Amino acid sequence: MKRGIEKPQKNTKNKDKNRRPVDEPYSAPDNIRINGNGNVGVGVRAPPWPVPRLQNEKMYLLPKQLEPHDSIIIQCQIQNEPNNLTFGLVTGNGHPDSNNLACQLDMNEDGTLQITTVHQGNATVVFSGETKQFYEGKKSPDFQMMFVLRQAFDGGYGLNVHIGTSYSYLSYVPLVHDVRSIRFISIRGDIKKLRLGFDFGETDT
Repeated sequence: MKRGIEKPQKNTKNKDKNRRPVDEPYSAPDNIRINGNGNVGVGVRAPPWPVPRLQNEKMYLLPKQLEPHDSIIIQCQIQNEPNNLTFGLVTGNGHPDSNNLACQLDMNEDGTLQITTVHQGNATVVFSGETKQFYEGKKSPDFQMMFVLRQAFDGGYGLNVHIGTSYSYLSYVPLVHDVRSIRFISIRGDIKKLRLGFDFGETDT
């Protein structure tokens, strides 16, 4: 079952002919590929469209609750001299909860990169490295990354994080939150163009 993208409940922005806000990054319904059953969540109503909390931030609503093998793909074109770039999956019921971040990737102006989780306001660094391994700056302003939900042998869940032009594997992040609470995407930084893609369900490859 293919499900469309949730729209903001109250939106005064201009819309295209399909009544999507013109600044939404979803290129078209075909950008969502559903290989599994595509369940939104039994008895679950989607929260309202999120409002950015920080300067230079964009927030988006996941089309459905995440299940094992679901992928969230972020492709963007970055400014020539980016400062900090942040890509995160945020939990929350009716609105994003800044004190509970399932996974956040930060690329800092000092050339460092790190993955962090935040539970009840307490941050834990899961991975740290150097940005230059995955982003060439002025040589190639394009950047992309992917979150993939996995189920662990113990029945828990985690996220595989892939980044770079070839989606190189970066790190595994065990989830400390209920996977059903992950409903929002937060992207912040000096980004000129942005495209989101979703691959729902296990692929044949």
